[in-house]
Amino acid sequence: MVTTNLYITRHGKKVKEYELQWTGQQDVPLSPKGFDQAKKLGKKLVKKQIEFSVVVSSPLQRARDTAHTIIEQFDVKPPLVLCDELIEMNHGEVDGLTEEEFHEKYPEMFAAWEHGEDPHFPGGENSADVAARTTPLINKLLQDHEGGNILLVGHKSVNRVILGELMHIPKAFQYYLVLKECKLSLYAVVDGEPKVKYINCSSCV
Repeated sequence: MVTTNLYITRHGKKVKEYELQWTGQQDVPLSPKGFDQAKKLGKKLVKKQIEFSVVVSSPLQRARDTAHTIIEQFDVKPPLVLCDELIEMNHGEVDGLTEEEFHEKYPEMFAAWEHGEDPHFPGGENSADVAARTTPLINKLLQDHEGGNILLVGHKSVNRVILGELMHIPKAFQYYLVLKECKLSLYAVVDGEPKVKYINCSSCV
């Protein structure tokens, strides 16, 4: 039996001044709590004796530092590869807004999602744009590391799209996937049969 496991996690908590804002492709740092979340996740993975053939991460520092902190918990440290394809979705004019401000300023986006559409963030990307840059990467990772364990460290929106595409969720509804900081999702391919085993789990490792 050949099993390939793709573990997906979101970076740790951002510094407080950006905590409630959409930050998109802004390169904001992790908070001390974010580093602690990453360290705890790394220790859980070590305890479960999961050996990773590779760790891939967005190059933005909040994801990169999360990945580095996880890796530092291992005695035998897996290689880290920074992938531009995993950079957060470009939220355009929504960056810097709180969730409440986003709802108030752009109600048409929520109406579009409710009608099964995939709207672009004003001045930014939509789910189809993110899928176009991430899907080839995911396919290559699964092929290059067949039979191994892969850890992907990304962001809220980009991870929503990756998991949404793996689960064949229509793009309009991918927005509603809730992915918390440093929680794990697992996509496994067992003898060619793909399956999402869990999403946003804190007790699975």
